[in-house]
Amino acid sequence: MNGVATGVWECEPGSFEVPARENTESVYILSGVGSLTDMESGEEREIRAGSVAVLEKGSSVKWCVREKLTKFYVIVDA
Repeated sequence: MNGVATGVWECEPGSFEVPARENTESVYILSGVGSLTDMESGEEREIRAGSVAVLEKGSSVKWCVREKLTKFYVIVDA
């Protein structure tokens, strides 16, 4: 990656963890329903079409996808 990557990503229902991110990702949810949980604080945030989130470098997040999720993402490797 040359510092910035963009794309569209889809995920079927389920959950997974992203511990200690190595980059910063900004996401715009195009469709679907789910949640993002900060693995350190336990704070949970619902996401759905129209939601925007920034996942900071070093953060640890658990994704929970309840309805097939489609997102547009921008990843900055800095």
